[in-house]
Amino acid sequence: MLLCLSSGFTPRYREDILRSTAMPVGSELRFRYDLNLIPDGLKGPIAKNEMVGRSVCIAYLDRSDQARAPEIVPCREAKLRNSKVCGDFCVLTFELAGLWFTNDTQAFNKEIQRGSDFLPHWDQGNLVGYFCQTFASEPTSLTRSSDIADWQRIIKTLKAHSDFANRAFFYFVEGVFASGSPKGIPQAKGVYQLTADRSYDVVIIQYAPGETNEALAVRNTCWLLADSDNQALSFTTTKKLTVDSGYDEKILRVRTGAVVTRLDSMISLFHLVGETADPKTADATWDFDIRVKIVPNAWAALWKGLLLGGFLALQGLVLCFANPQIQYKTSVSVLVVIAGLLAGLVASFGLRKP
Repeated sequence: MLLCLSSGFTPRYREDILRSTAMPVGSELRFRYDLNLIPDGLKGPIAKNEMVGRSVCIAYLDRSDQARAPEIVPCREAKLRNSKVCGDFCVLTFELAGLWFTNDTQAFNKEIQRGSDFLPHWDQGNLVGYFCQTFASEPTSLTRSSDIADWQRIIKTLKAHSDFANRAFFYFVEGVFASGSPKGIPQAKGVYQLTADRSYDVVIIQYAPGETNEALAVRNTCWLLADSDNQALSFTTTKKLTVDSGYDEKILRVRTGAVVTRLDSMISLFHLVGETADPKTADATWDFDIRVKIVPNAWAALWKGLLLGGFLALQGLVLCFANPQIQYKTSVSVLVVIAGLLAGLVASFGLRKP
């Protein structure tokens, strides 16, 4: 197992942890580490990309108080998809899997301390240690899950730490579903493949630990915003979701464009804290992108092509039978029909403009 830590030392590091708890299963997430934070024994395998497929535990490191030992909170399971060294730092690309949490944070920390010689710790006011290292086996205090209740448990644990204490709300993208279908669409290499000219639902679980209807601090001052390339994806519901409850299931419904060739696009998610009459993504904090590939609806394109080709062929047949100089009208008619249908299919599938 590979343990990969991110702390609250900078906003970017905190956001990495929040992304790891918010992105749907199969998403791609990248961590960056200075090579000084990597054991010497890992630098070679990382540079040579030799650990692809290795199980990864993404965890938060609380380094906010020098008076106590840094605490590690496991958050998410992943697999290492790719690694590379860029100068004096490395980049690790993860494929997110289910949740990885512990019911006893202290027991988890004691267990991994026994399996490592140099986890981050305080030394005369300086934090020293490795933020990425391997373990021979998975800690027994870790539990895999896909249950939203366990995600809430992780969020409550993070909320109890000062780095996230002022976070107004958290959310988790449960997945992308064809509208009206309970079965989620799986990702392939971090991308959802959607069919053209169809409706899809992005299902989001929103949660604010400690909020109740009697004491609701979030009020109408928090927003979850979405955006996309309007030519490829259009929203059929509002893309400005008000966070006005301690818990909720929110749905963003989108419709894919009637494309004739494969098209890459994305749905971008943002959050905004602060009362505003007209929230805009330009004022919000970007969280992450949900990558999609829109593929043509083959049957729809086929019927459109045949219909267009039929009209083209009909025009040609009228000209053929109206011309007395054409002797072999039957053979010519067959060629006209074939040519018309082929032209319609070429136009429909976008191989060439008609």
